[in-house]
Amino acid sequence: VKLLYKSLLQQVNPGGISLSNATTLFSDGAVAYKLWCDYKIPYTVTVRHTDVNLFLKYRPDLIPLGVKILRNASRIIFISPSFKSLLFKHKKIIAYVDELNKKSEIIPNGIDDFWLENKRIENNVRKNKFLFIGRFDKHKNAINLIKALKELKTEYSDIELSLVGGGGNREKEIQKLIDENKTWIHFYGKVYDKHELLKIYRSHKYYAMISIYETFGLVYLEALSQGLPVIYTKEQGIDNLFDFCIGKPAFPINIENIKKSIRFVMENPTTLKLEKIDFNRFSWEFIAQKYQALFQEVKK
Repeated sequence: VKLLYKSLLQQVNPGGISLSNATTLFSDGAVAYKLWCDYKIPYTVTVRHTDVNLFLKYRPDLIPLGVKILRNASRIIFISPSFKSLLFKHKKIIAYVDELNKKSEIIPNGIDDFWLENKRIENNVRKNKFLFIGRFDKHKNAINLIKALKELKTEYSDIELSLVGGGGNREKEIQKLIDENKTWIHFYGKVYDKHELLKIYRSHKYYAMISIYETFGLVYLEALSQGLPVIYTKEQGIDNLFDFCIGKPAFPINIENIKKSIRFVMENPTTLKLEKIDFNRFSWEFIAQKYQALFQEVKK
């Protein structure tokens, strides 16, 4: 932080700054806080997955600094309600919840206009076909998803899983599982073309990714835009972003809980209300306007 702050002052005249926007609580937020201390420049701060899942857990010595950053920020931005809930439940922060809540905003990430322009909520896929898109690493947790679906396949014989992606520190293990279960697991590899991804989404019934940690997860919104209910991570990413049912959250390291969430989505289609989603709030133009209005308000 000292290095960044020194470099900043060498390159920018703080007298010409009317607002700073810190994109993380602890790292960028500390620089913004120093600008406020030295020059009274107001700042906004965004709380992300690394702040909640890493700094709060593994650097308790920095929590007093985090509290100062939060208390002196003009606005606190959360990408999703799940991070607001996790932060405000922390034993060292709970005493300040009323104060911090008054200046908190939830502004989600957006998705590419391509998905908004090609939105399709109707899903006519009959088989229980699941889709996963992501890296084959520990955090994306595809192995536990495969294990849960394999056990459920004894009850639902038409279960299939398609995997899009690759790379990561679990790639060899996942490739082995794919090879052992070729009758019902299909591997697409890495797919970057949006039109090809669109076809893949539309040929599946559900989207499932139960990451260990998830800042937001744009793939969930892409899937929802194509009519796929989602199985996602409890207390991470999009959890509590909607006040109606768009799928079911699950605890990522609990196979039985993952199975329970998957079973719920398959057996309770009438509870799903994807048609209620206002996708306009996930357009980058709309989000940019929200940020612009917030910044103008802070500068007044």
